[in-house]
Amino acid sequence: MIRAWAEDLAKPSRFNNDVPRCPYALQALDAGEIKTVITEHLWEDVLRECSVFLTRDNKVTMFFDYGYAGDYQSLEDGCMSLKHPNRC
Repeated sequence: MIRAWAEDLAKPSRFNNDVPRCPYALQALDAGEIKTVITEHLWEDVLRECSVFLTRDNKVTMFFDYGYAGDYQSLEDGCMSLKHPNRC
């Protein structure tokens, strides 16, 4: 599943001026630089990972919370708030 996703991100996208949406995803996966976290406590684990991210060798951390019940906008808003810690 993750490999297919990374391969898809590496393909040129007509929605992105024929540039790959993420030209580094497949390279990071092949180099073992992607960490996956399966969680039932999404935001707690995201904040925990953020606090140590710069001390790790991985370049990407992907979180899977199969029980996440929020909509996409709530997820996007939560991610954007991480850019502004004083809003958390």
